[in-house]
Amino acid sequence: MSTEIETPALEVGELRPVSQICNKVDGRRPNPTTVWRWIVKGLRGGEVKLQASMSSGRWYTTEAAYRRFLFDQTEAALQARDKNHEEVDADDEALRNEGLL
Repeated sequence: MSTEIETPALEVGELRPVSQICNKVDGRRPNPTTVWRWIVKGLRGGEVKLQASMSSGRWYTTEAAYRRFLFDQTEAALQARDKNHEEVDADDEALRNEGLL
């Protein structure tokens, strides 16, 4: 078991405006409302949030933090897919047992 503490993604790399980081990584600039939602409300019921800091009314993050946000989104989506797949299988099995499938 490791006792190593993970360095927060905001401490790795240069802080830059979120839109610049997004544009560099995936070629798109998100709407400011979208950026606010990623940071404040999060995605998947608040489970996945972008680490960021605000300065002078503008949100800043690092490339490492944005990449972590993308990774976390992917992991959450895959877990949800696996969970839904298991539920569908269980429902199909129950229907078979009842002679409906």
